Amino acid sequence: MARIHLRIPLFLSRRRAAILKSVPSVIVLTIVLYVVFNVASSIGSRFDDVGEQSIKHDVEKEPGVDRVFVEPPPTNAKPREKQDNIRYVGDIAIVEDSIYWSQAVEDLIPTGVTDEDINKKNTLKNLSAKKLVQMSDDGRRWMAILSDDSQYIARQVNCELRSELLAFHLSQLMGMDSVPFATLSKINLNSGLWKGVQVEKKEKKPSSKRMPDPPTDGDIVSLTQWIEGLKKGPMLPGILLDRIYRAIGEPLFADDIYLEYLSKEEITQLVQWTDMILFDYINVNYDRSFPWLIIHGPSSQQPTNNVYRIGYGIEKLYFSNHAQTFVWSYAPFPSDPRIREHHDLMLHSSCIFRKSVADKIAEMNTHENPVKLLLDRVNAEEPLANITEPVPGCFVDDVKFGKILQKRLSEINTWITSCKDDYDRRKRQV
Repeated sequence: MARIHLRIPLFLSRRRAAILKSVPSVIVLTIVLYVVFNVASSIGSRFDDVGEQSIKHDVEKEPGVDRVFVEPPPTNAKPREKQDNIRYVGDIAIVEDSIYWSQAVEDLIPTGVTDEDINKKNTLKNLSAKKLVQMSDDGRRWMAILSDDSQYIARQVNCELRSELLAFHLSQLMGMDSVPFATLSKINLNSGLWKGVQVEKKEKKPSSKRMPDPPTDGDIVSLTQWIEGLKKGPMLPGILLDRIYRAIGEPLFADDIYLEYLSKEEITQLVQWTDMILFDYINVNYDRSFPWLIIHGPSSQQPTNNVYRIGYGIEKLYFSNHAQTFVWSYAPFPSDPRIREHHDLMLHSSCIFRKSVADKIAEMNTHENPVKLLLDRVNAEEPLANITEPVPGCFVDDVKFGKILQKRLSEINTWITSCKDDYDRRKRQV
């Protein structure tokens, strides 16, 4: 094969000859760089598109700026609807009748407290308590471990056990299955459930003046179901936090574009959070979200107090520890304006509700005497409740109790009605 020689004319200098020799290499290198740059730009733009569509729930850490917990969706994004009063995400209807979570979404949520769980209180008389283990330094909470290895949180402070009882039965009247059941038990160390129970107290701390006394003969304690495998719950979703902190000046409506980018796991959690908001509004709970949002602030990024979760993928949320509700929180109500403002902001963060819960609240609101409805249920289910006399300073009289309860139910019912009217008005304006 003949060799091809590149001959350079003699009139060209050596430098020009070197430049001409390098021309083919420069052309090839330029082409390669051009191709690489365009491919990289294309990939980068795709990642940018994905990033714009992602939903973040991180809390803004920089002081002095508006708190924004959820990134805005793409500017060209539009919610997909197939009917005016039904909101779809993909092929799943997530909102029906304008303001209610769909039955399809509700069916995805795991079952919580069942009738079988509640009926276990009838079998307690056939069991025995093996141990009573101190949980809190102040002696208010103890863990009762029974002979079948089931566990219950025992409280002996009179107004706290009444609050636990009222909160559980309120959740039942609301049709919720996310509050562990509570019952009352009278301690008799000589017979029945408590005979021969072993008491395990914590070691005394140097700062403690005296160790608290464990429950003893004649004491009435509340026993609240302990669910094995619970993990600390998540923070409130960013889609609600934006509204609670008024970064978005309107509640969550069914046509909100952010719903388009939530997963099934996030939507089912959101359903359960909206249940909690209504539940805590009625019982004026200031030991769950109030300390975190008002006192500590969202920048702590801590899980919400007394919210637990169980399961993998789509999780069940449980709301526990209701000692700081009703008889505790109704007593100072509404002396602390922060409590009222906090629960108002929580309630007004969402205009989507679980229909079954909203219907139950409407039934209670139209009842001639809602407080009698609640107390009659408690007394019918728990005969011992009649002898738990109110403790001065932590329980209001039944008249004031009834007025507060009625007012809270009425305010929720008014809010739900206004949400329906506002959403219908929005649709007419589109």
